Amino acid sequence: MRPHDVPWRETLATVLSKLLRTPVSAAEAASSLALLDARHFLALDQAMRPGFWTPNPFNRLPLITAGEPREDIEACFFAAGCTARGFVRESALAALAPYPGRLATALALIRCDDWVPQVEARAQGLLQAQIALHPDTLFGLLDLIAALRARERFGRRTWPQIVQPQLLRADLAEARRHASHGGSASSRLFAYRLMTEADSPERVSAAREHAIRDPDPVIARWALDDTQGASTPNAALLAQGLRHPHASVRAQALRRYAEYQPTDLPERIRQALFDPARSPRNVAAYLLRAREGSDPRTLWRRALDADGADDCPAGSDLRLRRRTALTALSECAEAQDAERMRGWLAHPSGKVRAIALCGYARSGADDLAIRLTGALRDPSTRVVREAIARGAGIAAVLTTETLDAARREAPNAAVRAHLTDAARLLGKWQALDLLLAWRIDAKAADAEAIDIGIGHWLASANRKYARLDGDTRTRLETRFAAAAAALNATHRSGIAQTLRFA
Repeated sequence: MRPHDVPWRETLATVLSKLLRTPVSAAEAASSLALLDARHFLALDQAMRPGFWTPNPFNRLPLITAGEPREDIEACFFAAGCTARGFVRESALAALAPYPGRLATALALIRCDDWVPQVEARAQGLLQAQIALHPDTLFGLLDLIAALRARERFGRRTWPQIVQPQLLRADLAEARRHASHGGSASSRLFAYRLMTEADSPERVSAAREHAIRDPDPVIARWALDDTQGASTPNAALLAQGLRHPHASVRAQALRRYAEYQPTDLPERIRQALFDPARSPRNVAAYLLRAREGSDPRTLWRRALDADGADDCPAGSDLRLRRRTALTALSECAEAQDAERMRGWLAHPSGKVRAIALCGYARSGADDLAIRLTGALRDPSTRVVREAIARGAGIAAVLTTETLDAARREAPNAAVRAHLTDAARLLGKWQALDLLLAWRIDAKAADAEAIDIGIGHWLASANRKYARLDGDTRTRLETRFAAAAAALNATHRSGIAQTLRFA
């Protein structure tokens, strides 16, 4: 019987195409399976079992002659080992035994969690045979093993009795180290944790020094966990953590560093107060208050003032330091900071103006409403978004007149889109009046944003009650008649029905 008697290639290609979200032809199915990432094997196993509405192509085990390419033989039996019929899965495991390798080991691991006892027993036997031949194959399937550990059958029998002892073997220390240097982030972390259980303290220390430089923040923070509660600090590890590109790692390293009370801790805290990211700054601010009773805002204010250059460490970028101080102070500004923030509201950078506007709003300045109304006309979308967010609770800022005037003066479609969306913050009928007025003579670039706004208005119209007086009804009906030709059928009927029953 030839392999095409059972359409395993077509079935496997269809499932792989859906799983990988890329077309896989029947001729490419075997090679794609051989290169499949370990984290996809469980999803493939589940997808290969059809529902009751789909015919099962694996009513029997395909018979393949020895002359077929080994890649095709392994792929065929792997696919059969994922079918819904227990006797076919058991036969596939037996058929894969003469072909040791990655696919045989992966299928054995998956079927060790099988709900049929005979299949589970056969899979455990195959897994032990595969491990005896190639014990390091398991380290290429750590993602699959990690997912299977969470399953009850696998975690109760196969993991403690077969897999874990092999992964912790003393003679596989180099395989564990190699696994920690490649693969996905989850598999690298798994390998590092195996090293802490099986390897010597010297190898574990070297592993942590390598892990702290890992770009994945979870792995880097795992390396720092070794320092918690230790009597003597690992200075090199902590120093590397304080320089890590990810903010959460720098914050964690500073917490660990503070536990040892080193002599240079005050300097480290002051450096972290000007970290570009928020989490290290927050940790440094807490430590400054807890250790010295000082307010970090004092240092940020000095950096913004004329004498801030005197405190700037050698080699530091004064401009970046002042930007960071502005960002940090804007999150906790007080009344005395209003004048400092006002000077940055005219900065050439829209991002800086938005940060300054946030701080100015937090300071509670007397002319805040005037500043926010003016910021609605800013050419930067960042500033406009900030003005809308800060002005949402101030009646004089977001009105029909201010939004309409700002939108007419807006220099680009992106700003107009944000102002259009802000109409939802007005009253029910004021928002509709404004949206219809804008839709009458809308440019092609603005029509989509206005239509989205009208759709949002219709979605919430029945959840908002507002009295509709005679004058407002007349004005809205006039607007609606003028804009009706530009509206789509859904919006026309929705607005007409809402006005009719209002």
